Amino acid sequence: MAPFPKADIYQPATICFGETAQLHALINIGTVYSWTNADSLNNAGNGYINSVPFDIDATAKQARSTNYVLTIKNDGCPSTLKDTFHVEVIPKFTVEIGRDTSIVVGQPLQLMAHSTDKLNNSFTWQPVINIDNAEIYDPVLIFHEPV
Repeated sequence: MAPFPKADIYQPATICFGETAQLHALINIGTVYSWTNADSLNNAGNGYINSVPFDIDATAKQARSTNYVLTIKNDGCPSTLKDTFHVEVIPKFTVEIGRDTSIVVGQPLQLMAHSTDKLNNSFTWQPVINIDNAEIYDPVLIFHEPV
């Protein structure tokens, strides 16, 4: 009986919307492999392992978090090795700060920002000149001289 398939799997890092993730595996024992969601991978290979060790360096570009399952078989072994790559994608978000506004020198103006990112609502306003707190979504701005 042939030995059980064996591979070293390297998990990708979390990526931002629009970026790519490397799915890397080093197959030490096996003759063929396949991917789930292979249509969204670049460099996924043809499924045949010509010699071992065999490197796979596929690239995933996803708009949302996705699992990719790599299945490895070894001819003569009835069992398969399955391992999952989880690509975590930080979703695209937008920030709205409202319309342009006229200001009066010396009068406070409340700024207001809204983000579509519900998980991370941290803000940094720049430049920080004339702002009471540059790290909140609704700071107060006062210009002491004309701009």
